[in-house]
Amino acid sequence: MRPDFPGGKALKVHPGKPSLSATMQKSKIPTNINQPGRAGLLQTDSVDQLTADSRNTNANLTTVKRRLRSHSAFNENFAKSRSQPSTAAISVAQKRLLENDYTTKKKKYAILRKELVDKQKITQELYESINRLREKVISLGSKDPGKIEELPQVNQVPAKKGQTPGISENVENCQNRVEILTQEFIKDLETSFQQIPESLLSICQEALAKRTEIISWLTDFGQENTELNLDPEIAKQLSQYKLENAELELRYEEVKRSQNEFASRTKVLLSEIERLKNQDRLTQDQLKVLRLKMDEIMAELLEERERSNQVKEKKTNMETQLQKAKNRIKELEVQVTSNENHLSQLQNQTRQKETGNEQRAREMQRSLKSSDGLVAQLEKQRESLESRLIELKKDIDNKQAEINEMAEKFEQKIDNVNKDLDEQKKLQQETEVALNEAQERCRQLEKKYEEMCELAKKSKELNVSDGEHKENETRLRNELESLRGTLTEKDEKLERLNREKEEIIAVMHQAANEDNEATREKLTAKLAMKTNELQALRAENAALRRRQELVQERNSGSINQMAEVNRKSSHENGKALSNQTMEVQQQIADLRNALSETVRKNGELQKVLAKKEIELEKRDKDLKEQSKILRVRDEVIGLIKGADQRSNGNNINELRDVLDGNNRDMAQVNKQIAAKAEQLRELFSTLEYKQMQIRQLETMVRQMDEQQERAQAQRTRLENRIAQLELALMGRNKERSKGFSFA
Repeated sequence: MRPDFPGGKALKVHPGKPSLSATMQKSKIPTNINQPGRAGLLQTDSVDQLTADSRNTNANLTTVKRRLRSHSAFNENFAKSRSQPSTAAISVAQKRLLENDYTTKKKKYAILRKELVDKQKITQELYESINRLREKVISLGSKDPGKIEELPQVNQVPAKKGQTPGISENVENCQNRVEILTQEFIKDLETSFQQIPESLLSICQEALAKRTEIISWLTDFGQENTELNLDPEIAKQLSQYKLENAELELRYEEVKRSQNEFASRTKVLLSEIERLKNQDRLTQDQLKVLRLKMDEIMAELLEERERSNQVKEKKTNMETQLQKAKNRIKELEVQVTSNENHLSQLQNQTRQKETGNEQRAREMQRSLKSSDGLVAQLEKQRESLESRLIELKKDIDNKQAEINEMAEKFEQKIDNVNKDLDEQKKLQQETEVALNEAQERCRQLEKKYEEMCELAKKSKELNVSDGEHKENETRLRNELESLRGTLTEKDEKLERLNREKEEIIAVMHQAANEDNEATREKLTAKLAMKTNELQALRAENAALRRRQELVQERNSGSINQMAEVNRKSSHENGKALSNQTMEVQQQIADLRNALSETVRKNGELQKVLAKKEIELEKRDKDLKEQSKILRVRDEVIGLIKGADQRSNGNNINELRDVLDGNNRDMAQVNKQIAAKAEQLRELFSTLEYKQMQIRQLETMVRQMDEQQERAQAQRTRLENRIAQLELALMGRNKERSKGFSFA
C-alpha cells in the first residue's frame, strides 16, 4: 500500500510567487548621500537592520529547506509515488523575476544617473564661477580669500564579501551618490517592501502547514495500523518532528513580528527621506538667494571700480594742469630775470650819463676857480654837506652794527635750528628703526598666523593657547606704546620748529626795515635753506607717518586675524574672547583717534606755515623795491652834491640847465623804474594768483586722494563681504551635504 498525503496534495513551489533569493536579489533603498549626518545614520541603521533581517530569513529558510529535504527522504521510504517539483519550472520563474527586476532597476539607475550628472554640471559651473571671482579679487590687489576644495569624483565601491548583491549595492550607492527621490520610486519601494514579507510568510506558512499535515498523517497512520508495529526510532523521530513543528511555529511568529517591525522602520525611513528632500529644496532656495546677493555685490564692485577709474582720470587731468601751471611759473620767472637784466642795463646807462656830467662839471670848475666868492660859498656848502655826510656815515655805522648784531643772533638761531635738525634726524632714524622692528614683528606675526592656519588645516582643529594670546597682546601693546611715544616726540619737535620759524620770520620782518641788502640777502638765503630743510623734514615726517600707518594697518590686520582665530577657536571650543584682547583693541582705537588728531593739527600747522611763507615773500618783494628806490635817491643826492660844489656864478644858468636836463633824465629813469616796478608788481600778483591756483589744485588732488582712499576702503569692505558670503555659502553647502549623508 502506497502512502499518500491527505487530500492527494503534495508539497509544491508555486512559480507565480517570488522566491526569497529573487526578492532579496536587490534592494530599493535610496542611494543618494555621500557624507555623514543625522539622516544618514538613521538610514544606515535601517540598512543594517534590513541586512540582519534578510540574513535571519535566509538562515530560517535554509533550515526549513533542509528539514523539507529530510521529510522528502522519509516520504520516499513510505511512498514512491510522491510527485517531485519541477526544477525547470522553478528556474524559468526565477529567471523571469530576475529579468523583470533587472529592467526596472536599470531604468531607475538611468534616471538617477541623469539627475546626478545634472547636479554635477551645476556644481561644476558654480565652482568655476567662484574661481573666476577669486582671480578677479586677487587681480584687484586685495587679499586672497582662499581656494575652495576641488569637486570629489564619484567612484564605484566593490561589494564586500559576505553581503548579498542588493545590500552591497545599497551600501555602495549610499556612500558615493547624491540623488533625488521621486514619488513613483517611493511607491514602488513601498509595494516591494510589502511584497517581500507577504511572499516569505506565505511560503513559510505553506511549508509549516505541509509539515503539520505530514506529521499528523504519520501519527494517524501509526495509530490506525497498530499491527504494523512501527520502529521505535520512527516513533521517536515523529515525536521529535512534533517538537520541531512547535518550534517552527514559534519561529514563524517571530519572523512575522520582525517583518512587521521591518515594515514600520521602512516607513520611518521613507518619512525621513521625504524630510531630507524638503530640506534639500530649502537649501537650494537659499543658494539661489545667495547667488542673487553675490551678483548684486559684484555689480556694486564694478560700479566702484568705474568710479575709481574716473577719479584716476580726473587726477591725471589735474596733474597735467598743475604741470602747465608750473611751466607758466617758470616762464614768468625767466621773464622777471630778463626784466631785471634790462633794468641793470638802464642803470649802467644812467651811470655813464652821470660820469659825463661829472666831467663837464670838472671843466666848469676849472673855469670857475677865479671867482673866490663863489668858492667860499661853495666851501660853506661843502662843509655843511660834509657835516651832513658825517652824520649819515654815523647813522650807517650804527645801523651796520645793529645789522651785525642781528646777523649774529640769526647765526646763533640758525645753529640752534641745525642742532634741532640733527636731533630731528636722529629721532627720524630711531623711528625708522622702530618702524622696521614693527614691520619685522608684523612679518613674524603673519608667519605665525600662516603656520597656525596650516596646522589648523592639517588637524582640522584650531587650538590657540592663552599664553600665546597674552604674548601677542603684550607685544602689540608695547609696539603701540612705543609708536605713541614717537608720535608725541615728533609733535613736540614739530611745534618747537614752528615756534622757532615764527621767531625767525618776526626777526626778518624787523630786518625788512633796514637798508643793508647784502645781509638781508644772506639771511633770506639762510632762511630759504632752512625752509627747504624743514620741508625735507616734513616730507620725511610724512613718509614716516605713511610707514607708520602701513605698520598700523598690518598690526590691525594681524589683530583682526588673531581676533578671527580667537573667534573660530571660541566657536569650536565654546570659549569667549578674553578681556585683555578687548582692552588692546580699545587702546588701538584710542591711538588711531590720537593719530588722526595729530595729522589734523599737522595739516593746520602746514597751512599756517604756508601763509607765513607767503607773507615773508611779500616782505622780501617790498624790501627789494624800497632798496631800489633808496639807491636811486642816493644817486640823485650825489648828483646834487657834485652840482652844488661845481656851481659858478657865471655858469650857474648852464649848470642849472644841465641839472634840469639831468633831472629830466632822472624823471624819465624814475618813470621807467616805476613802470618796471609796476610790471614786477603785476608779475608778482600773477605769480601769487598762480600759487593760489596751485594750492587749490593741491587741495583738489588731496580731496581726490581721500576719495580714492575711501573708494579703496569701500572696495575692501565689499571684498570682505564677498569673502564672508562665500564662507557662509561654503558653510551652508557643508551643512546641506551633512544633512544627506550616511555614517
